[in-house]
Amino acid sequence: MTKPKAITLQQKLGFFDEDLKKPDHDTILKWIDTNIETVIDSIYNFKDWDENIVKTISDKVNDIVIIDLECEKNKFLVIKDKIDKNQSKILELNDKLLKEIEIEEIEKRTYFNSKWTKEDIDKIELDIKEKEKELEISERKLQYLSGFKGISVELPQRQKPRIVNKKWEYAVTSQSINQRTGYESAKNIIGYIDMKVVLIYTNLTVIGVDFSKNKVNNKIEWAQTEKTGFNNETNYKDLLIEVKTKIQSLGELFRQLNTYKEFEKGDYLVVCPDDSNEETIISQGFKFYKFK
Repeated sequence: MTKPKAITLQQKLGFFDEDLKKPDHDTILKWIDTNIETVIDSIYNFKDWDENIVKTISDKVNDIVIIDLECEKNKFLVIKDKIDKNQSKILELNDKLLKEIEIEEIEKRTYFNSKWTKEDIDKIELDIKEKEKELEISERKLQYLSGFKGISVELPQRQKPRIVNKKWEYAVTSQSINQRTGYESAKNIIGYIDMKVVLIYTNLTVIGVDFSKNKVNNKIEWAQTEKTGFNNETNYKDLLIEVKTKIQSLGELFRQLNTYKEFEKGDYLVVCPDDSNEETIISQGFKFYKFK
């Protein structure tokens, strides 16, 4: 029998995936395509929030509240001091204005041109009103921060991950791109992954806190986001699925997957009806799902 012609790098290395020719292979892939959420729920925990992350966020929020409380106390005193000084200044200006009026009456001037005008007083009074509004806001914030007993223990129900793409027989290539020059190398096919699934998931966060400035800017509440906390990029996860109707050789399976990993980053999942090698597969850094 004529040996099939090698096309991909994987085949040139002598790895021909005979599993592709078996009808059960397509049956499993079709089932995965239809029931991808079931598979994802089995290999990932997207239902519960990580307790360590909950504690880390809670502790950080408490630290920020303490820091911002001290800042707000100082801010309150500064505003109040400004109001007091402005009020004293108005009294002073009024007193000077009255004295000049008395002098004008005594000297019976035909004109009156005081440098302490009513416009000056009105301007200071307007500034006092604005500062009083700031003081009221600061006082409300002080009451909130002083009475803060920690963020609620009730967490939001985590949203299911969103499947944004499913692709059968995904081509793994060796093409590289130089980010500085824009040069793209030749695209050589390494092999084909049975299915690539791209999903978006949520992270736990809180609203009402500016973590970058250590400031509380609103009521503090739990929330979830599809963005990362550091660079505000979307939380994408690539799941690369390899289907086997039967695992003839673990060595060949690992060579195949490790070759893919050199060129395509993501989580690799082996799906097979036989779970006798599950522990070994997981110990090598891959995920496993038993097809029933």
